[in-house]
Amino acid sequence: MDDSIKNLQKILKSSPNNFQARRELAMLLLEQGFNEEAVINLKYLLKFFPDSDDVWFNLGIAYEKLKKKEDAVDAYSHAVAIKQDEDYCYNLGSVLIELKRYQEALVEFLRVNKTSPNDENTIFNIGLCYFHLKEYNKALDYFLQAIECDRYDVYAYFYAGYIYKEQGLTNFAIENYKKVIEISPDYSWAYFNLGSIAYENGNTAEAVEYLRKTLYYNPADVGAYKILTQISVAKEDYNEALDTLLEGIEKTQNNGDLCYELACLFKKLGDEENRQKYLKLALENTLTLTYPVESLKKEVVV
Repeated sequence: MDDSIKNLQKILKSSPNNFQARRELAMLLLEQGFNEEAVINLKYLLKFFPDSDDVWFNLGIAYEKLKKKEDAVDAYSHAVAIKQDEDYCYNLGSVLIELKRYQEALVEFLRVNKTSPNDENTIFNIGLCYFHLKEYNKALDYFLQAIECDRYDVYAYFYAGYIYKEQGLTNFAIENYKKVIEISPDYSWAYFNLGSIAYENGNTAEAVEYLRKTLYYNPADVGAYKILTQISVAKEDYNEALDTLLEGIEKTQNNGDLCYELACLFKKLGDEENRQKYLKLALENTLTLTYPVESLKKEVVV
């Protein structure tokens, strides 16, 4: 804590209602990461200045830094109610997205967009809200606008690729995912989605290449292990399938789905002992198990 903060604290001890000093102290505390202390001083100011939009806004920032998202929403909402400043609306929208309150977030970003129609971050976030609201055509329009503003917006390309895939426009999806990789060569999800498309199209060699790239950048990608296993089983290369699943279980720390996949593979191979072992391990990891738990329990020999 630097001398400026200490000096202001001394002033406030003798004159607690020196509001200018308290405001300066709150800002210094916020800048230097003393967020809980900043909250105390900002809330003190609000007792006397309940309509101070900038105090509410800075209180929102402090709460956000403290990861108190609901409190941040409340503070930012007060600021916006007093004054629809772009920064206030943008910050409120950002926290609402984190809380998955996409319809409310959209309102705030559209407000910003009216006054700053070329702000790329706002345009992208509008697209993101529409995406999560499953209004894919609107989302795609904004993602494409974001790309026009910034040709290196890797996330806009990625989401555009996803929407094109959903719409059956596979070539456009592939083009966008490849653009993602061109900009960000370690973006594992783009490799996975390219691998999935190749697999669905019957291009297994290409699928394997992309899925192995996926695992290179994200060794815990469960989906990649699943598809690679399916490819190996289809080729009746059971040793390769076993190796893939064992690798996946190790890298994902006993993912429930992969344990069950391995149990099914052992069943196919007639190895009941190992089948039971991995069925039980799957049931010990239900948080990562998407298969019906009750059905698995019926398969376990007590």
